[in-house]
This record gives sequence, structure tokens and C-alpha cells, in this order.
Amino acid sequence: SVHYMYKDDAVEGSYVPFSALSLATMRRMASEQKGGLSYPDVDQLLYKMLRDRAPDGLSAAIADSVVGVIGSTIPWYESLVLAYGAAGTYTIEYNQVFYAHPNMTTVTAAEYEAMGAGRPRFPVV
Repeated sequence: SVHYMYKDDAVEGSYVPFSALSLATMRRMASEQKGGLSYPDVDQLLYKMLRDRAPDGLSAAIADSVVGVIGSTIPWYESLVLAYGAAGTYTIEYNQVFYAHPNMTTVTAAEYEAMGAGRPRFPVV
């Protein structure tokens, strides 16, 4: 039988901001293809896709682009795509988060929705 599960981790309040040092450590781990923080199997798949330098591959898609990340309280995937050539990241999260990196933008889902038609769009999410 199928069991459905729903997890809502949207909680009131803010998370502790991630320091520049912790972000630099995550970026170094990603560039060395070390295991990820939450989904190591997904990370290995992403590393494989990023090693593929085909013109229509993931590396080409993120190169010099701002990558949208939806739902992220730990900036692991933000660090990973920056390590592989993304120009920046734009994280949309229900909780208020802050990452101390000049190329990481964070907004809440409500803030993003309030931007209306002028909100940013992303070639890669």
C-alpha cells in the first residue's frame, strides 16, 4: 500500500545565519566532491552531471547564471552550484534565512510572491 507523508518545516522565527566561514567550508567540500549534508545520493548524481561538460549539460546551464533554489535552510546546494561556476543563487524559503555571502540572495516565499510580475525568473532551479 502507498503511504503519503507531508512534512512542514515552516516554523516561526529565524534560523541562525550561516557565517562566511561555514559557507566557504561548504563550497570547498562541494568543489572536492565531498559528501553532502542531507542527501548524499543526490549530491553524487549532481557531481556526475556537473562533470559532464557537454554544451547542453548542467555545467553549461549554471555557468555564469543565477540559480534558483526553492526550500533551503542549509545552503549546501547554493554552495555546490557556486563551486561549479554559477554567478549566484536566489533562495526562496518559507523561513527567514540569511547566508553571509555576496552572491547568495535569500527571500521568504511571501516576499517573493509580493514582488508580483517583477520577481526574478531563473533558467535553472
